[in-house]
Amino acid sequence: MLSVENITKKFSRPVLKGVTLQAKYGEVIGIAGKNASGKSTLLGIITGLVAADSGQVLLDNAELAGNLKQVGYVPQETALFENLSVKDNLRFWAAAHGVAWDSPKNILPWEPDFLRKKTKLLSGGMKKRVAIALACLADPKILIMDEPTAALDIAFKQELAALIQQLKSAGKIIIFTSHQPDELFWCDCVHIINEGLFAYSGKPTEEMLNYAYNANT
Repeated sequence: MLSVENITKKFSRPVLKGVTLQAKYGEVIGIAGKNASGKSTLLGIITGLVAADSGQVLLDNAELAGNLKQVGYVPQETALFENLSVKDNLRFWAAAHGVAWDSPKNILPWEPDFLRKKTKLLSGGMKKRVAIALACLADPKILIMDEPTAALDIAFKQELAALIQQLKSAGKIIIFTSHQPDELFWCDCVHIINEGLFAYSGKPTEEMLNYAYNANT
């Protein structure tokens, strides 16, 4: 189980004021809220990219900071080498993790022509799928995605919904942020941040969708 306990963070102003959430294996968690509400900061703290001012992040009752290979992270802007092929991107990041480059076969097409293609020639949706595959190279227990459907088409949203369910069935903890209320129905639990605290935590409902929409505008 992932436990995020009483996280606080201040920059020029308080951003997170004691945020707590839990996620079991095989659960999908959605984080929503208006711009600058602290969504990306919270993800950064869970991944270890941002230091919390106070609080702790535990995985199976141990500090996650000491075991960050258990976290796969997909940022808003995909960190791909655009002039390299899909295969070379996989090989580079696999070498960095010390794992097999062909481990995420369930996420990408595996035809030779696709693997040879330069990533700059891929569609936005397929680039995002490659980024998810890179995040899953080391078979992490947690997959975190920051607005994974931003600026992408409806077809990719449907693909991503199916992929999330596939990873959920494999026992992953999946956490993602979204500005699209309908995407929150993919989740087992949704947390809506408002003024540094969770204003809503629970299962997605129509009432929650209305709240999320108002919080995002």
